[in-house]
Amino acid sequence: MAFRFAAEAADRVAAIAPVAGYCWLGELQLSRPVPTLYTVGTQDLLIPLRGGDVRLPWNQRLVRRPPVNDTLDRWARALGCAAAPVVRSDDAAVRVDTYPGPVTFDAVTIEGLGHHWPGGRALLNPRLAGPPSTAIRATEMIWEFFRRSMPGA
Repeated sequence: MAFRFAAEAADRVAAIAPVAGYCWLGELQLSRPVPTLYTVGTQDLLIPLRGGDVRLPWNQRLVRRPPVNDTLDRWARALGCAAAPVVRSDDAAVRVDTYPGPVTFDAVTIEGLGHHWPGGRALLNPRLAGPPSTAIRATEMIWEFFRRSMPGA
């Protein structure tokens, strides 16, 4: 939903921060580049980094998911950023890749995180969603990103 909002209303949003999602839009033509912070976990059973078959927990239907990099590459091109990211930081728990370009586009990958809010309460069954992680606190990280992305900040 964040990708769609930014694509359709770029002039009305300062920045977006999708967490564990895909950009399903076909043609991407933004009226202006939108700063983006994307976050995903390495153990997300619903949004697998390398893509593949996923059994949906709510109806047990098997669906094929694309690699996360497909979304990141397409979004980078839509923003006018480089298609190949540069590693900004990489430790045992968190990796941050930056796509150089006219606006900030960072992709945060959290080692061992399943389909849960990073640093939040793990409300989904780990058998269905993978493990939780407290390696980062997404709410604070995203708020700081939004604060830095505001015009005049």
